[in-house]
Amino acid sequence: MVDALLADLSVSLQVLDENILMQVLAEVVATQGDLRARVNPKYRFDERLHDLMQCLLLDGYLVRDKRLLQTAPSIADAMPINDDLIEPLLNSGGLVGRTSSPGSPPQPNHSVRHHPITTRR
Repeated sequence: MVDALLADLSVSLQVLDENILMQVLAEVVATQGDLRARVNPKYRFDERLHDLMQCLLLDGYLVRDKRLLQTAPSIADAMPINDDLIEPLLNSGGLVGRTSSPGSPPQPNHSVRHHPITTRR
């Protein structure tokens, strides 16, 4: 039953809008004391919360004073840049689906789909 519940929760989280998911994470961070009080033994909650905090940190978020703060700029908000590798890739056809003129950033290929990575324990 627990495995089915976790599988359903995982599917639900994967289809959530990013803004709603961030609100859920902010609520978890703000109410962690109440959530911890409902779990026995406490070390299970502490370990999972530590894992969550590490994942958030890797994604550019920090928890301070029970608030979720963005510490790094979002990659999605950043302007694309050309480096020394982009031009040879464009000339070789290595960046299929992208168009660019010399000196301008490559345009994204919107036909590429990104899928969340799922893990099983």
